[in-house]
Amino acid sequence: MSVVFADSSCDISKQFLKSHGVELIDLQLNINGKNTLYKADKFDFAEYYKQLNNVVEINNFESTIKASLTEAVNTFQDVVVITPHKEFSQFYNIAIKLKLQFEMENCESKIYVIDSGQISLGYGTIVYEAGILNSTGISSNELVKKLNKLVNEYETIIVPSNINFNPINKFVYGSKLGIKPIINLKHEKFELISNVKGKAKIFNEIITRINQNAFNAADHPIAVVFGKDNIIDAEKIVNKLSESFETKVWLANYSPLIDNILGDGALLISYHKRND
Repeated sequence: MSVVFADSSCDISKQFLKSHGVELIDLQLNINGKNTLYKADKFDFAEYYKQLNNVVEINNFESTIKASLTEAVNTFQDVVVITPHKEFSQFYNIAIKLKLQFEMENCESKIYVIDSGQISLGYGTIVYEAGILNSTGISSNELVKKLNKLVNEYETIIVPSNINFNPINKFVYGSKLGIKPIINLKHEKFELISNVKGKAKIFNEIITRINQNAFNAADHPIAVVFGKDNIIDAEKIVNKLSESFETKVWLANYSPLIDNILGDGALLISYHKRND
């Protein structure tokens, strides 16, 4: 077995992932000038949402990552680091830098860094599946092969509430008329699905796309992630998905990092895409 690392922006509790063989590194955030460790199951979202115009930055947590990797390689175990989409986090670049440092020091352990190409619970589902695969005792090389295939099979539907994020703003038109873009994130790339007005049409577009594309298998969870004001919308989507699929449907609040980028009213739905 390898040691699998991820960071807490995957929005799954550390205890749950540890029980599935994944070591979680807590994201170090600076929120409105105050340093805090982001732990998905312990973060006070109610208090966070009371503040207006939150400013969220990622502190440089290179030393924390290095300490975690050093502990693993000192036991001569191979290491697999899975990161969120590199547009949303420093984790990937830091992990690549540390990998090169360890290799220059003639480290005997193999270190792999994989960009999941996903965010929040979409990232989390890939991390969870990595833990399940790793627990079978496969080699690090085989694990990485399977993960690279898995990464290419996941996609996330995004309905943003902040339209100023650079990869997304090119898809926006008619926002003053209440028209919202529905965007697909796959293979690290953002693509426009459609521009839609009204919640009912947004729901129909989401459910239709997932019904057409999702892989209906119990071992591939679907993740629904919400912001400040749309837990009711998210729960409606969960109920519809639960009616259509015999699989786990996970529901979570996304981290302040995603809130800061996509806005506090975004919806994200991640799923394993069927390969026809």
